Amino acid sequence: APAIINDRTMLPIRFIAESFDFTVGWDGDTQTVTVSKAEAEEPDVVSSATTAIEEEPTATSAPEPAQTDGKTLIAYFSRAGENYGMGITEIGNTARIAGFIADKTGYDVFEIVPVNPYPISYEETKTRATQEINDDARPEFVGGIENFDQYDTIYLGYPIWWGQMPMIIYTFLDKYDMSGKTVIPFSTAAGSGWGSSLTDLKKLCPGTTFLKGFTTAGNRAEYSQNEVNEWLEGLGE
Repeated sequence: APAIINDRTMLPIRFIAESFDFTVGWDGDTQTVTVSKAEAEEPDVVSSATTAIEEEPTATSAPEPAQTDGKTLIAYFSRAGENYGMGITEIGNTARIAGFIADKTGYDVFEIVPVNPYPISYEETKTRATQEINDDARPEFVGGIENFDQYDTIYLGYPIWWGQMPMIIYTFLDKYDMSGKTVIPFSTAAGSGWGSSLTDLKKLCPGTTFLKGFTTAGNRAEYSQNEVNEWLEGLGE
C-alpha cells in the first residue's frame, strides 16, 4: 500500500510500472528487482479493460499433430477468496471466464485444483505465491485428465500472479505434453495484462501452435461474457 515517509507519498514500483505496461520481476537468489518493457507481441485492444493477442504458429519444423478425435478441452486454474481490490469472491475470476467459454462451446472442462488449497486471505496467498516463484516450485493438483491425447485443442486459463502464471500451471504443463496441439490462452489480472505468460508458454510448450488469447481485469471478469463471446466468434466458435 502507499506510505507517507518524511512528508512524501511513496507508491509501490510494481503498481506504477505495470500501469505503463512494464513487467516487474523478482530474482530471489540475487535479491534483484527487474523492470522491463513488454515483449513486442503486444495485444490488440478490444476494449479499455480487455485485450486479446494473436500468436504466430510455431516453426514449420514442429512435429506433426498426433491423430486424435479432434476434441477440445478447457483447462484452467482459478482462486476464489479475497482478491485484489474486490473483497472476497465465491467464484474465482478466471473460473468465470472458463464458465463463459464452456457455456458458449460445450467443451469438456478440467479445473486445476491444488492439493494444498491457497488461503482465503489475499496477503497470505501473495506470500505463498511469491515463495513458490522463488523456489521454482511445482504445486501438486488433484486428479488428472483421462485420455489427454484425445484433445488436440486446449483452452488454458490462469490468473496473473506477480507478472506471470502461477507455478501450478507449470506443474500442469510438466505433466501434459502440448507439442502438436493448439493452445488458446485466457487470463485475468489486477493490472499487469498478460505479464510474461505468453513468452513463458512458448518456452514451456515447444512444437505448439498458439491462437488468439483473451485477457481481462479480474474486477471485470464477471461482466465480460459479451467480450468473451466476441472473442470466441473471432476464433470460429
